[in-house]
Amino acid sequence: QAYRYRHYVPGKSLSARIAYQETRCIIDMVNRKEEKLAIEEHREPHLIYFSPHMLRHTFVTHCRPRGG
Repeated sequence: QAYRYRHYVPGKSLSARIAYQETRCIIDMVNRKEEKLAIEEHREPHLIYFSPHMLRHTFVTHCRPRGG
């Protein structure tokens, strides 16, 4: 199933708030699927969390050793 924007309007600028809201929607969708799968498989769910700010730091961390 393809993700559809819930807050972002194509053609408009992407603010930090909208990026965070879209990221939360995607994470929530993934976590709901994981919870259902975990119930079916009789195991604990492995839920994820990250934010656009964490992605920014990850990107910078990986660029730095490479001289970026």
